[in-house]
Amino acid sequence: MSIKHLPVPYPSNRQRRAKTDPTETDEGNQVVVEGQREEMPPAFSTGNLDLTRTEDDVLPFTVFTARDIESSGAVDLREFLRTRLPQNLSDNNGMELDATGYQFTRNDQIEMRGWGAAETVFLLNGRRMAAEYQPTDTDAGNASPNLGGIPLASIERIEILSSAGSAIYGANATGGAINIITRRDYQGGQLSFRYETPADVMRPQRSVNLTYGMPLMWGMNLRLAASYNDNEPVLVGDRADVSAERFRTLALQRDPALLFSLVNNASDPGSQLYTRTLLFGATPNIKATAATGNLFASLPGAPGSNFTSVPAGYVGGSGLAAFQPGMYNLQLADVADSNAVFSNKGALGTSDQNIAFSLGLDKRINDRWRWSLDYRYGQNEGQSQAATALRFTNSPFTYAFIAPLFFSAAGTVLHPNIPAAAPGNPFGLEVQANLYDPSMSRPELFNRPRNITWGINSTLFGEVGQWRGFLDMHYSQNNVRYLNHLFVEPLQGWNAALLSGAYNPFLDPSVAAFATPEFYEDYVLGRNIRTGTTASYGSSVKASGPIVQLPAGPVQLTAGVEWSRVDRSPTVNEAVFVNSLTGEPVVPTFGTAPPGSPQAPFVFNSYAGYAEANVPVIGSKQAVRLVKRLEIFGSGRVDRSVRDGIRSVGDPRPVEYSNTSRLHAFGLRYVPVEDVALRVSRSIGFKPPDLVQVTPGDPPASTAPPTSATDPIRQEPVVITASMYIAGGNPDLIPESTNSTNIGLILTPRWLPGLRLSLDYLESTREDSIFALSAQDAINLESEIPELIERGAPDGNASGVGPITFVDRRYINLRQVASRSLDFSLQQEIREVRGGRLLLTLRATRNLSFKVQATNTGPAVEQVRNPAVAPARQIAWNGNAQLSWEGQRWGLGWNTRYSDSLLLSSSFYYVLQGGDRAPRAYDHDLNISYRSPQVNDPHGLQWLMSGTAVHFGINPSLPIRP
Repeated sequence: MSIKHLPVPYPSNRQRRAKTDPTETDEGNQVVVEGQREEMPPAFSTGNLDLTRTEDDVLPFTVFTARDIESSGAVDLREFLRTRLPQNLSDNNGMELDATGYQFTRNDQIEMRGWGAAETVFLLNGRRMAAEYQPTDTDAGNASPNLGGIPLASIERIEILSSAGSAIYGANATGGAINIITRRDYQGGQLSFRYETPADVMRPQRSVNLTYGMPLMWGMNLRLAASYNDNEPVLVGDRADVSAERFRTLALQRDPALLFSLVNNASDPGSQLYTRTLLFGATPNIKATAATGNLFASLPGAPGSNFTSVPAGYVGGSGLAAFQPGMYNLQLADVADSNAVFSNKGALGTSDQNIAFSLGLDKRINDRWRWSLDYRYGQNEGQSQAATALRFTNSPFTYAFIAPLFFSAAGTVLHPNIPAAAPGNPFGLEVQANLYDPSMSRPELFNRPRNITWGINSTLFGEVGQWRGFLDMHYSQNNVRYLNHLFVEPLQGWNAALLSGAYNPFLDPSVAAFATPEFYEDYVLGRNIRTGTTASYGSSVKASGPIVQLPAGPVQLTAGVEWSRVDRSPTVNEAVFVNSLTGEPVVPTFGTAPPGSPQAPFVFNSYAGYAEANVPVIGSKQAVRLVKRLEIFGSGRVDRSVRDGIRSVGDPRPVEYSNTSRLHAFGLRYVPVEDVALRVSRSIGFKPPDLVQVTPGDPPASTAPPTSATDPIRQEPVVITASMYIAGGNPDLIPESTNSTNIGLILTPRWLPGLRLSLDYLESTREDSIFALSAQDAINLESEIPELIERGAPDGNASGVGPITFVDRRYINLRQVASRSLDFSLQQEIREVRGGRLLLTLRATRNLSFKVQATNTGPAVEQVRNPAVAPARQIAWNGNAQLSWEGQRWGLGWNTRYSDSLLLSSSFYYVLQGGDRAPRAYDHDLNISYRSPQVNDPHGLQWLMSGTAVHFGINPSLPIRP
């Protein structure tokens, strides 16, 4: 089976992309005078509606080809972007659930240079992808698409702009844009299998990818692409040397007080996960509810202690003498639990399955016109174990794993402390117990999200003279559903079960159950279901061609108009309590389930006109000294955004926000000699406010209680009552805009064929970031923005001004965000190495600075190497390298990823870490591939195996231990 591309030329502007000089011609045919560095897909061979971009463009693009993807050994597109894109500072690319298995995690977040996942635009063949709004999202939530619906083998190339690009790609392209381009014109097919697992444990990732194309009658061609992949997550027990087990071992050696102190480390709330507040072990850990309580007061001669644990192997009946004072059980429980960090069988991540399918039909009308119809379907489904760890306490937020779903009224509790009168309680005191109950790990209890994305589009491509263009219409839909089940309490409630002896928590669960089997059959089942739907559709027209001939070549113009719309339907978030056996609704001891909180629907409309031009100023034919080529690039866009919605489900008053933005990008590319190219560009990105930020508040304010502040002019305190200020959204906000400047150097020395080196400096600045004001912020800004404050008439105060009577603390365009980065890229290709091709690639990003104005009146705060901020923003270096060899049949690949050192946020961690930082680390992947030979006339098994590629990968994963 072979892949064959049809040689119809599209898009235009290829002269610039392929590093050619159009002044060198022969009877109208273009002659390439400089070596083409990148594999350029033949035009119309892909469904791309954007111009083909290369790494040698004026703007700083990163490009990955199908060959890069195939040799990477990546199981899916999410893994590829996570490991290959150094500008991406987010690791959140793979799992549908978070590490606890409790709730959604964004599938495919890309965080370019720390600017945030909401500031990168995803495109598929130049069309914006449908957003994946979760059922709990408002418009304020980040909505990334689901990349799991794109078969890996269908991808021809990926073009990534990691700077502001709204002049080309529209709203929210403030951090950049990612265009995923799929194959179109091919005949024959390819079938590939991948199997990948860590080197030290069998936790595989498996994938199958198929692409196939065949000609039909009447000039038509059928395309098919499909993929399936799944994974089994690594368990905590597989990573004991980097899990809570090692943490506790080091704590015992270096600072036992971290585990045994009766006082938590208040300076770092995260440390409480490992100290006495949530200290789970293989057997129940017990402490007196009173800080001075002595569990062993009734045992003559025993040392006093506030805490202890159930002895291993204990089945009851031995009394208080069986317990050891001051002894927590620090071994991890051998059970499955979504609170994975404390159980050996807890999954680090989740199991998930991805199915992707695309079907396309191409109709060649004639040599200059073509029509295509495409359908795409993707399904991502994950599953994880529900929570089984219990914490018996009178704290209002008793059961941390269920409280966000079902907690109904302040002060109610799910699990009371264990009364002194409980039959199994040997201490004679009320106690608290933290325990795992493996009998609650029932097969019907799970967390399962499902995400389905499908879409259809129709495109007419054509040529008129030297102009090429298209008319496109598309529709896509995203549906999300999340189902959660949980053992809440016995039907009679936990307190009654403890007092009756039906539930005895003073046992070792590995040898004796806490209750009879019947206890676990009939219980209060918590069921939570969330659903939501988002639809995206639109149409665009674009054309490209020469408009005027200059001495250095033709001026190429690309222009178009587009309309798009996103509809978010009302979503459902339903929590109910039922009898596990009968399914009948029940009322737990702590009250009814809270009412559903559906998210309000909204509609986004965008109307845009766009033009992009490349002007050749000087070419080699003009023989200007030290100017091999000089070209100027410019683009402009007028973008009108209209957002419609309602204030909330309970408040259907309409909210509308509209804005018209005029954007531009420009730059130049200068080639003094064939080996050297310089580029400079400046571009703008814009991000409209979301509906939450523009929804007006109603005075008197109801979003916060009365607060106090200080009037710096009158030098007196101000008591701000609810009727004295307004909070919430501000319909007068303008879109956030980001200016990006790039300066780049590209070296392609002739004396070392196949080598490409590049260095790009990128600086991005935003002066109008949207933030909410505090009352004190608004008062402090009075001299700069006087309309934020209203005052009464002067009353004789020495300042000469009256008292503050009203404060406007709504959202405002005010704060600054700025970043500076260096991007490095090295590619060395050596052909004819033992009959194959050897390729070395290295990419790295150095984050020089990322400053965020943390307060409205304060200075910008540096994030890089700042331990007080999120780890992604404090990273100074991010990079990866690959070395691959490709022969006719066999291929070998090695990938490594560099993880920068991280400064620790609290001295709490210093003793355990052995310093103030987690050291840098390297992860390594190896993969081997084999492609069976082509058979000209295959039959039976030969048909299946002809040209089939098989990939096997292994992850040694050799980082330095924390």
